[in-house]
Amino acid sequence: MPKRSGNYVACARDGWGSEELQSSSADLFIQVWILDSCNKHFSSSFQLDKNNADPTSPTVDRVTLGSSYSLNTTLVSVQMKVFTSNNAGYVFYAGGSAMIDTSTDPFGAIIYGYTETEVLLWRPDIATTHGYLVYVGGQWGAGNNNQQDTSVEVTVKVIELTGSPCTGTNECSADWTTLKTICTPTDCPDPPDLANAYKVYNGVSNGSTAMYSCMPGYAQSSHDVIITCTDGSWSSSTVFCEAICAAPPSIPNADVQVFDFMAIYSCQEGYLSQTGSSLISCSQSVWQTTTFSCTASCGPAPNITGADVLVNGDVAMYACHYGFSATNADNEINCVSGTWPSTTFQCTDSSNNGVSRINNQTLNEWIARIRRELIINRKRTNAYLRSLTSVYDPRPSAIAIGSSGVFIFSFAFLLIMIPDIITVIRYIQERYFTNGKSDD
Repeated sequence: MPKRSGNYVACARDGWGSEELQSSSADLFIQVWILDSCNKHFSSSFQLDKNNADPTSPTVDRVTLGSSYSLNTTLVSVQMKVFTSNNAGYVFYAGGSAMIDTSTDPFGAIIYGYTETEVLLWRPDIATTHGYLVYVGGQWGAGNNNQQDTSVEVTVKVIELTGSPCTGTNECSADWTTLKTICTPTDCPDPPDLANAYKVYNGVSNGSTAMYSCMPGYAQSSHDVIITCTDGSWSSSTVFCEAICAAPPSIPNADVQVFDFMAIYSCQEGYLSQTGSSLISCSQSVWQTTTFSCTASCGPAPNITGADVLVNGDVAMYACHYGFSATNADNEINCVSGTWPSTTFQCTDSSNNGVSRINNQTLNEWIARIRRELIINRKRTNAYLRSLTSVYDPRPSAIAIGSSGVFIFSFAFLLIMIPDIITVIRYIQERYFTNGKSDD
């Protein structure tokens, strides 16, 4: 980089050691560091105006860092941004010490120093009219883009040179609006519990996995049993553990039907239900208990010759076959303590030559039934039906034809019914004769 005549780009003399150094050319390196924004522990910006300071107050400004930082691993910087003249928006670094003091030449600088907890800023005294906060003038740049400012924006930063301010596996990011560091946890909490299931997991860091296994007596609803930790949260799973119910308890002398998680008992033939609910449910693989029981009933009712029996619970009712007569004993018996009592009820053979007898009540019932079968409803006869649509004809020929028709119809009816009437009359006489003889 060439120099102007009489000036140097690098010079060390006038008391700076015993060896003087001056050079009219040098290599210039411009470097830009991209520092992790998460390593910026502290940043504070404010306006500083030399001429608005209180003349009675000290010209040293204090910036409290708000925390104690190690000077071995942190970088503290003070920057000044200008807003006027040729270089508006440009940022200049403050100086580490004073380069001039008693000279009347114009100068500009903010001198700063710092400790673990605060930064001190020295600015030129308000009474020093040739002192600026930022000064570029004279022959610097051959007078191009000169800058003389007494008001600037000051930014104080504390940057960690090693490590991250976010602990563990937290992810670090910067909020450029508030100039603050944001630590977002990438670790997940413990995996969520699943009802009726065990869980095993290999950690809670990003990428860790957890697996579920149903407890004994339960079955998994699907194979979606693994979840993964991603950016601080666990993935979701649709699996759940549903109860598996074994066969419901055996109740002696009872049958059982199972519908999903419900069981219904019913007593087997020959047994009766006693106390207790016949319906139980299964919850968490455990069946409800019940006092339902089945006790032996009386079993089949005693057989009586010539009779049918109808059993309803603990009651049995007998009825004689056709051609058999019932005795005067009660035709019902009740089961007591699992035992049918004995009965004197009997059905005796009353057909043909038998010696059995029939009582008057049974006989009257038979006669009434026969009468109902033999009686003809007059309104259902053809004569009655014809009378509804015909008129009386007084002619002798018409009367003769009608009388002949009635006679023929009556004669045909008698021919059909006479054998049945004779059989019934003989049967009644025979029964009556037999009963009368027995009474004698």
